[in-house]
Amino acid sequence: MRFRRFGLADGRVYIRRSIWEGEEVTVKTKQGYRAVTIDPILTGMLAGHVGNRKTGRVFQTRTGTPICKRNARRRLNELLKSLNLPKAGLHAFRHGRVSVL
Repeated sequence: MRFRRFGLADGRVYIRRSIWEGEEVTVKTKQGYRAVTIDPILTGMLAGHVGNRKTGRVFQTRTGTPICKRNARRRLNELLKSLNLPKAGLHAFRHGRVSVL
């Protein structure tokens, strides 16, 4: 997921690329290109996370490469453990967000 600064200003994240097996690729279909509306709290959190960067991925390694799914899952489970919550996959958060909406 790449960002544009004006995207955060209007409360949206624009999806234009995808990561498949560690490589950045085009999305599979025209419907894959989309703008996702995010709430003001998340907008502020992402703006703080992105900082002064003008280009790149919203979530990336220190060298600017895509985050490996395995590393993201490991970090997620560390956070869940510290909160005394059961392990969960990243996809569960997607479904949880849709349920909230």
